[in-house]
Amino acid sequence: RFIPYPPMLSPPVPVWFSNHIIVFYPKGHDVDEYYVKRIYGLPGETVYIDNNSIYINGKKIDDPYAKDAMDDSQIELGTKEKPYTLKSDEYYVLGDHRSVSLDSRSIPQGEDPDAPGPVKRENIAGKVFLRIWPLNQFGKP
Repeated sequence: RFIPYPPMLSPPVPVWFSNHIIVFYPKGHDVDEYYVKRIYGLPGETVYIDNNSIYINGKKIDDPYAKDAMDDSQIELGTKEKPYTLKSDEYYVLGDHRSVSLDSRSIPQGEDPDAPGPVKRENIAGKVFLRIWPLNQFGKP
């Protein structure tokens, strides 16, 4: 279960960066469901994925976190043919296990109503700073 910061310990204005692992509510704070994903695209950036590579503002980025390959044919948001520019309150997130991850590549509609699409800043609960399970990977995320 996710335990958010107590209000007195939360930073007054959270700042998120690429490669931060965040916890967010894909359907808003009113629904008790959260996802844990890594940030790739920041507000105002243009994102697309092509041939299993991620491009931010037209530049291929290093991606050492992917545990498996992406299927480019299943990308709905941020393709080479139709890059996606994030709004001022949106973040592009990806799961490390790309073949099974519900993340910003999918638009929440049709066959995949649980896909988060781009994550709104207001739905981010916090940054992951400690991993406790599995025990053999205890420590930093």
